Amino acid sequence: MEQKEKEILARIKRSDPKAFEELFRRYYPALLRYAITLLKDEDLAEDAVQSVFVHIWEKRIELEIKKTIKSYLFRSMYNASLNLLKQKELNEKSRKALSLIHPGIEQSFLLNIEARELETRIAAALETLPEKCRLVFDLSRNKGLKNREVAEKLSISIKTVEAHLSKALGVLKKKIG
Repeated sequence: MEQKEKEILARIKRSDPKAFEELFRRYYPALLRYAITLLKDEDLAEDAVQSVFVHIWEKRIELEIKKTIKSYLFRSMYNASLNLLKQKELNEKSRKALSLIHPGIEQSFLLNIEARELETRIAAALETLPEKCRLVFDLSRNKGLKNREVAEKLSISIKTVEAHLSKALGVLKKKIG
């Protein structure tokens, strides 16, 4: 291992973030290209490269590199890629087996995930509403009260209820599409 690499490694072992950043900047592009050739998926490759660097930082104190940092990183990248490919293959086999046992479950599973994501987005959009507007929307849409009942319960006019509902629906439409 060359002297410069020894110095960087020693600084990383002392938890020097600048040394870690230097290592990251020096090897990230090459590791990413290598991971893309192994995984054939840019997003997965980025995750793999980041996991290698996270592992190095987490294990920095007990890290022992015998040859060069470069060879260590590329070997780590290869192993991380293999693990991701094995996991991906296992997930695919499980998904196929499940769809054989229960035809249509994959689609219902995906619809369930999409429904949960939509619920989360709706909840987040509703949180941006003023309190009174959110309360009117909740009483009307979630509790099933008619506009007249909401107006009576909150001691406001039916026109005000309609205005709050219109505003809430406008925000939802804008935020969710």
